[in-house]
Amino acid sequence: MHDVIQAALMELPHDHRVVIVLRHFAECSYSQMADILHIPEKTVKSRLYSARQVLREKLCKRGVTAA
Repeated sequence: MHDVIQAALMELPHDHRVVIVLRHFAECSYSQMADILHIPEKTVKSRLYSARQVLREKLCKRGVTAA
């Protein structure tokens, strides 16, 4: 399962991948992410929403579904 998730993450555009990693693996807050990426917090939230949607589609195509 880990390999499938990693492969799907690596297919994401860099901007999407970095927000997923910062939020879900590094456990950064939106404010911390905005500071790290030098973008507004609103942009962080929007980008993270989009990234999650794309990642969900990629995982579904690989047969991974939410529990």
